[in-house]
Amino acid sequence: MPDARLRSRSGARERRAGSNACPDAPPALLVSQLQLIDANLLATLIGGCLTAFCLVWLVWLQNPVASFGRWQDAAAHFIAWLAPGWASETATAAGEHAALPRMRSAAWLVAYVLGALGCWSAWRHVWRRTPALCSPEQSYRVIQRLALMSGALWGLGFVWLFQPESSAVILGMVCLQGGLSGGVLSGIGVRARLYWLVCLPMGLGLLGAFLYHGSEVNPVLPLALLVLLVSNGFFAHNIERHIGSAIELRFENLALVEQLRERTDAAEQANLAKSKFLAGASHDLRQPVHALNLFLESLSTTALDAKQETIVNHAKAASRASRELLDTLLDFSRIEAGVMQPKPAVVAMAALLRQLEDEFGPQADNKGLVYRSRDCLDHVYSDAALLLVILRNLVANAIRYTERGGVLVAVRARAGARVIEVWDTGIGIAAVHHQAIFEDFHQIGNQERDHRKGLGLGLAIVRRLVDTLGLELRLASRLGQG
Repeated sequence: MPDARLRSRSGARERRAGSNACPDAPPALLVSQLQLIDANLLATLIGGCLTAFCLVWLVWLQNPVASFGRWQDAAAHFIAWLAPGWASETATAAGEHAALPRMRSAAWLVAYVLGALGCWSAWRHVWRRTPALCSPEQSYRVIQRLALMSGALWGLGFVWLFQPESSAVILGMVCLQGGLSGGVLSGIGVRARLYWLVCLPMGLGLLGAFLYHGSEVNPVLPLALLVLLVSNGFFAHNIERHIGSAIELRFENLALVEQLRERTDAAEQANLAKSKFLAGASHDLRQPVHALNLFLESLSTTALDAKQETIVNHAKAASRASRELLDTLLDFSRIEAGVMQPKPAVVAMAALLRQLEDEFGPQADNKGLVYRSRDCLDHVYSDAALLLVILRNLVANAIRYTERGGVLVAVRARAGARVIEVWDTGIGIAAVHHQAIFEDFHQIGNQERDHRKGLGLGLAIVRRLVDTLGLELRLASRLGQG
């Protein structure tokens, strides 16, 4: 796991700033660096082979039989110059002067290409077996040896093919080595040690040739080459540090995401278990509340004095409020638990409206409100039970926040569809709250959380059930106008 691999992260960063030894890097970081190297290695080796070809071509251009005509003729002369069985006229024209550079060029080019192929094959063989058979540290040691071998081949090539009498060859070698160091920096510079293992023997070979032929070489060239290699080395260390920090940050983010996912899953499981428990216990919870209402109704029919009647009325109000809160919580829990699944059928709206009127008409009468529902013969295709829960919450909300006037429930035909409307003459809702009132536990003007005003779940239940049934919910209200 990323969080287990990145122990002592801060100490590892400080150690890497002063050393590039493999043990300083956590295994996860080293694996990521090797993945980047593996992605760039083939392009780096191909670039190296093309550069090797350019170096040999540069040496060939200085021999007496170099052709500057058509490129086909130049290529034929170049191949004939390199081939072991080179043409007799080429040998006659070139003489012994061209024999040694030719043999060295051919031998070195073949050796480098074969070495590049060998490096690629050896690395792929090791990398495919990481981490099944080879640890990341072992794979890193292999790539170090391959980098050193590649650098040694380049150093040998610059020594062998150096021509002190040709300023074009010398300048070309400096340019090619500068390009090579940049290619190595971008290809495998994610580990600065690999850069030095390639560029150090490569640079020492060319600098050694400069020193050997010191009297014939412009001293600016070796100095410029040394500055280039050292500056690229500093870039390699910076690249390793910054990319290493970025990789570690990615692991930290992955660890945090994993922890967040685990905690979120645990919270969702706990919430789902709670919701399922409440949904499953709805009957057991409602039964004692219903029994309490029956006992209070029976008690109210007996002979009571004024004080006892007042107490019973308060008890009935408290029982009714408790039942409403319990119904709201249980409905919300059933929705959260996914227990409420729609079972659509043809619903007669007249029967639905009549049931609402029987339930809420007495409540409206007790508040001095006029409750009306328009007669209709409309039918809709929906879930009658869930539709009733939606309307019950809307009507209860309308009665709760209406002090004078009344509530109207009607079904209208609009554009081939049926629209169920609940109107009231209550306190209204400001436009700024039109979206927020459908959030869980959101109530306007109830900072004291008076449970007689509900829990703030009624409209949240309406929103979720409307979405479940695939219906559309609209709100039109202005403050003070219902």
